[in-house]
Amino acid sequence: MLDRLLQFQQREGHCLVPHNHIEDDARLGRWLETQRRLKRTGKLGSRRIQILEEAGVAWDARDARWNQMLKLLLQYKDREGHTQVPQNHQEEGQNLGAWLTTQGVAKRGGHCLVPSKYIEDGESLGRWLSEQHRMKRDGKLTRRQMQLLDEDGVAWQPYDVKWNQMFKLLLQYKDREGHTQVPRYHQEEGQNLGYWLNTQREAERLCSLKLDRQDRLEKAGVVLDPRTQYWESKFRLLVQYKDREGHTQVPYNHQEEGQDLGIWLTAQRAAKRRGALKLDRQDRLEKAGVVWDPITHQWESMLDRLLQFQQREGHCLVPQDHTEDDARLGNWLATQRWLKRTGKLGSRRIQILEEAGVAWDAKDFRWNQMFKLLLQYKDREGHTQVPQNHQEEGQNLSIWLMAQRAAKRRGALKLDRQDRLEKAGVVLDPYTHQWESMLDRLLQFQQREGHSLVPQNHTEDDARLGNWLATQQRLKRTGKLGSRRIQILEEAGVAWDAKGFRWNQMFKLLLQYKDREGHTQVPRYHQEEGQNLGYWLNTQREAERLGSLKLDRQNRLEKAGVVLDPRTQNWESMFRLLVQYKDREGHTQVPHNHQEEGQNLGNWLKEQRRAKRSGFLKLDRQDRLEKAGVVFNDHKCD
Repeated sequence: MLDRLLQFQQREGHCLVPHNHIEDDARLGRWLETQRRLKRTGKLGSRRIQILEEAGVAWDARDARWNQMLKLLLQYKDREGHTQVPQNHQEEGQNLGAWLTTQGVAKRGGHCLVPSKYIEDGESLGRWLSEQHRMKRDGKLTRRQMQLLDEDGVAWQPYDVKWNQMFKLLLQYKDREGHTQVPRYHQEEGQNLGYWLNTQREAERLCSLKLDRQDRLEKAGVVLDPRTQYWESKFRLLVQYKDREGHTQVPYNHQEEGQDLGIWLTAQRAAKRRGALKLDRQDRLEKAGVVWDPITHQWESMLDRLLQFQQREGHCLVPQDHTEDDARLGNWLATQRWLKRTGKLGSRRIQILEEAGVAWDAKDFRWNQMFKLLLQYKDREGHTQVPQNHQEEGQNLSIWLMAQRAAKRRGALKLDRQDRLEKAGVVLDPYTHQWESMLDRLLQFQQREGHSLVPQNHTEDDARLGNWLATQQRLKRTGKLGSRRIQILEEAGVAWDAKGFRWNQMFKLLLQYKDREGHTQVPRYHQEEGQNLGYWLNTQREAERLGSLKLDRQNRLEKAGVVLDPRTQNWESMFRLLVQYKDREGHTQVPHNHQEEGQNLGNWLKEQRRAKRSGFLKLDRQDRLEKAGVVFNDHKCD
């Protein structure tokens, strides 16, 4: 706060911070008053007192203010040669004229109108002065005492002095603003002028306002009758609204300076209809531009906008959310149609709207219009398969057609409309049409490939047949595929458990390979009838290793002679190559670096002999190798 005070002092040249002043969103004025109060009560530390004094803080702000104004007065005198300061004159931004006026009834504190509860230097000055007033009235005050008080500027009729003071402020307000319609909470030079003026009106209503004061107020232009005052105040706000907006069509809930101007204007119209509005007020309102029947005025205004729309667009089919010149023309026209249907729209207005080209059943009119555009599209393109987002003469024909199909599914499409669309060639159930189209592609695939096992990513005639078939299988599993479609797909050869069907197919190919080759040692990349049998067999071994191979499948593979353990599989594969080598060469003396079908057979045979010497070679394998002609004690071979 001290930083803000120094900021204020550097900017303003003094530390006389007003009570309600805010500096950087902080209440600096209140804070400084708190420091002064703490200083008076001895609760402010000496170090802080020193800091504030160095900053230029005056502990008695009133004295400092008075001395400041006196300096300005002397400055004025040096320049002008006199002290006849005009009442509204400002010197260096300070209202010197108003200050000098207050000195006429003031001493050190600015005046002797001491509030009853005022404390000065710890003494109840206000209460003491009230006691002097009472003693004066009772004749108990000596002449000497009265003389001293007179010399100090004590007013024996303080209310008169205060009243005159406030009246001067009222005249000052009138000179500046041009009227005496003082807002209720307006303050003039720190005095609540608005509140004071309201108390004068209340006093006049209670017949307690002195006649001379009443006369002075009325001559100044004050309207003392609160009802007249209320009307004048509202009228002034209406004129203010018109000056700003350019019209007097005040919305019902509109507030002007916190006053319900819209409600007041509605009340004036109601009073006009009842014949209770004074002629002079009616005349003033009409001159201000008030329309007494705003509903008719608004209707005619919206009709003008409708005619403007019709001339521009060539029709009166105004969209529901359309605005014309910032007015909701679409909503208004929908309201007129609703009033027509409910019999609440007058015959004259019906005639006017029909002459303007308004169709009362806008939906039928628009449907026929869009159907014409569809026929136009068909004549040009030769079909009714309107592309998505296609527009015909600025109208979104594709969205309209989608809406017709949606209405057909909901059972909300009228039969005559349905018949007209179907005769025009529109497929109202495109989902069924698409399903049947995909079925034709599936039958085409089945006839070509001999089965219906369509790969997931397969496309047929640029259509994702694999994805479509997977979707049908999922719908079947979840019970969402109709019985008729299930039957059709089963007749086309679709297997619902495609994975099981494919496994059986590959197993048949394995048995076919075994019948031809005499074993199940299928090379890794071998294909059988276009299917990668070697890769499939490896996946079965991997599934067995992970424990995910079904027991019945594992049993069938083992019975067919498949070695599922990959290490055993590798030994068997190399033994088969050894037998193949012997059949070709007539012996098993395989050279150390010899490769058979890309496999290092010589090195493998060397490992078997080493395992035999170490005692790690299984007896059944040793027996099979010996029967094949392998010599284990031939060191030359090592």
